[in-house]
Amino acid sequence: MQKTSDTNNYLDDLKEYQDKQYLPGYYVGGKLPLALKYPTRRLGWVFLVFGLFMAVVLLIAMITGGSSDSWLSTAENIGLPTVFLVLYVLIGLRLITKKRPE
Repeated sequence: MQKTSDTNNYLDDLKEYQDKQYLPGYYVGGKLPLALKYPTRRLGWVFLVFGLFMAVVLLIAMITGGSSDSWLSTAENIGLPTVFLVLYVLIGLRLITKKRPE
């Protein structure tokens, strides 16, 4: 019985999204688009790929840290990409390991 109400909620939200997707400012007041309200495991894999990309960028930056041409050449510029790397990996793992409703 729970599965039917979840499906009905999703279909109602989909109908609302289709009706109001072109209204400017509709999703600003606390309403979430469907991709954020009902995330899938596929989105988790996308975040993990972004995290892997950030890890490669950071590794290259650490290896070539002495060159002045790189925008990641100093230690203070490595902090923000590291934060994004950790966030991407944590969000990706959270979405992948999330239990699906049955």
